[in-house]
Amino acid sequence: MLIRRARERDLPRVAEIHVAGWRTAYAGLIDPARLAAISIEERLELWREAFAVPGSELWVAESGGGEVVGFSRLLPARDADAGPGIAEISHVYLDPDCCDRGLGGELLRHVLASCHARDFTGVWLWVLEGNARARRFYEREGFTADGARKVDPDWHGPGVVEVRYRRFVGVGDRAIARPAD
Repeated sequence: MLIRRARERDLPRVAEIHVAGWRTAYAGLIDPARLAAISIEERLELWREAFAVPGSELWVAESGGGEVVGFSRLLPARDADAGPGIAEISHVYLDPDCCDRGLGGELLRHVLASCHARDFTGVWLWVLEGNARARRFYEREGFTADGARKVDPDWHGPGVVEVRYRRFVGVGDRAIARPAD
């Protein structure tokens, strides 16, 4: 697998993976009508906007055949309680057909290496409280829930709770070679 910075031409595939990931990972957690209503076109517009945000990095994972099979986005933390040096991983998604192969961990470790290269000292992310699979994944990767919770009814729907996970970024995170552009 190759992990590289996304290019604008990757955005349609990123949008496809994002929609498929939501429909798979959030089934039973988010209203089925909301999941059915999300579209690739809507997500493509979101990714075009996110791609242009200064300080944001969008990374893609390519299979051996050159197909984009996953993505992750890193940016300075957006929460009001974020101090200097804190990053946020806003997305880690794989094509649902590519899960359980270790690709998510490899992609996440690459993003952590980028945090280290950018001199971030900590990183956090938000995950749906009911998404036990994702929570186990992040805990295996050294993240810990910090007690922060939020509800964003416009994004996930009413009553869907997210919890924040964080971890330090340290010397071990540079063990992966400096991220390639």
